[in-house]
Parts: sequence; structure tokens; C-alpha cells
Amino acid sequence: METPEKVYKVLVVGDIMLDQYTHVKTTRQAEEAKIPVWDELRQEYRLGGAANVAHNLKAIGKDEVEVHLAGICGSLVVIHRLRELGIKNDRMLGHETMIKRRFVDENKNFVMRLDNFQKFDNAEVKFFEMMMDYWEQQFDCVIFSDYDKGTITPAVVSVFKKLAPLTIVDSKRADLRIFDGMNILKVNEKEYSAQVSNKLYPNFTEFFQYVVVTRGGEGSTLIMCDHTKSVKRTLSPGVIIGDSYTNHSEEFPVIRVMAKDVTGCGDTHTAAMAFCTLKTRDVRSAVKFANSCAAQVVQKFGTSVVDL
Repeated sequence: METPEKVYKVLVVGDIMLDQYTHVKTTRQAEEAKIPVWDELRQEYRLGGAANVAHNLKAIGKDEVEVHLAGICGSLVVIHRLRELGIKNDRMLGHETMIKRRFVDENKNFVMRLDNFQKFDNAEVKFFEMMMDYWEQQFDCVIFSDYDKGTITPAVVSVFKKLAPLTIVDSKRADLRIFDGMNILKVNEKEYSAQVSNKLYPNFTEFFQYVVVTRGGEGSTLIMCDHTKSVKRTLSPGVIIGDSYTNHSEEFPVIRVMAKDVTGCGDTHTAAMAFCTLKTRDVRSAVKFANSCAAQVVQKFGTSVVDL
């Protein structure tokens, strides 16, 4: 096996989840209510949230990337899986484990989803913040995988944003001001619409150099944020007017595929974009590559990783 010319060190920090799939079938109704009785066939576990970003990054980068994961998790299932994959988890702390339980019938239709909690306990978050204060290791890239479950706080961001020259944010939170000064933000179409109408600030794109909006089967939009120009007039299509700067946008379509399950495809897109940006130093190429990777993953069942 050839040794890669450069090994990129990437840190993924954020909300770590364990995705549990319980496969069930039904052949009868309950006597006490008009509901089906489900018989459990088997269970399987997959890495979710920030752990899924790390898993996809390792699957894409292979020997060219050294992946580190930081977050709150106390599951031995997650720890053992990360070790098998070669993902370093020396900053994965806490006792709680956020579990997404999905019940799936024989035709792979989702019957129900059961979450054990919506936010990490405040004591777990404070402990994580305290332990992160002592971390000074440097990276080529830091990815903030923020599902708005509590792991990512202003204190955590202030520590990790100084550890790498490239910072990428994938966030579902309503207020993005804690990420001011980051390089790339990735949001989906629904999240982008919510930010555009956000009353907390007039132009959320002023916090970033690039904003990538994923639009499912329609591909992605790359917004290149130019904070140096003043705009006082109506511009042609493809140019968004800001208060004190111009944002140029470019569309990147994707080949349409039959989507089976979109669970975790955003994690795949983030991981692919991060790796390709490191390799090429070209965000446009990275968006194209990420589109292709996400299009492959949505054709698989459940939380999955890309196969190059």
C-alpha cells in the first residue's frame, strides 16, 4: 500500500448519536386496542450525528485523513465501533448517549421513531466544556456538526475555532452568531429559508466566507460571500443584495436518483465537502463532489456511508 503524500488531520465536534434500527413484523392485532402487535426480529446499530460525519470522512479519505471525534457519549457500542474504524475518540466524554430508535417493518418502511431525549443534560455539557479548555492540538480542518442538541456552545466554539485554518459548520440552530468568522456554512433548503427570515440579524451570510445550501434532488447552491463591496441597486439574477456586500451564487445540479432514505445524507455531504476542500482548495469542486456522494447515500437504507 502506497503511503499518501499528506495525511490531513480533521476534527469533528458536535452532537454524537447512536442510531438503533429495530426490525419488526406484525401478524395480529392487540386485544386491548385496535393497534398492531409488532414482533421484534433483530436489531442493528449505526453511528449517527457527528459520529456519522466522522465515519463518512474516514470512508472517503481512508489513509489520507486522520479523523478525530469530540462530543458527549457514554456508549461502549459507539466507542468500539470508532476504534474498529480507526477514528480517534480521546475527547468523547460523558455518561449520556443520545439514541434514535427507528422501528422498521419487513418492507423497510418506518413504523415509528423513539428518541430517548432531545437535549444533552446541562451538567454533561458543562463537563465537556471544562475538559475542552485543555485541548491545544492543531488540525487541518475542524467540522462543527451541530444538531442543536446542546454539545456546541459558545465556549466550545471559542476553543475549537482556533485549532484549524479551515472551519466548516453544519448547524440546525436558529441563531448562528456563535459561528461568526467561520469559513463554510452548510444548511439545507428549509434551514436556509429560516435564516433568511431570521429577525436576530439582517444577513446571516456575513458570518461566513461561503454558504452551501443543499436542495435534495435539485442539487446545491454555493453562495460566495463578498464582504468588501457596497451594493445600492438591483442586480442581475444570481446575485443577492446584502446591506454592505454582494453575494454571488452558483447552482450545482445533481443527477436524479431514486431516493430510498435521506437519513444522514447531510452528514455525508459535509464530510465529502470537507475532504475535497482540503485536497483541492477549491470549494466549487468540493460542492460537486459532495453532491455526488450524497446522491449515492440516499439510495441506501438507513444511516449509511459513501462507497467510493
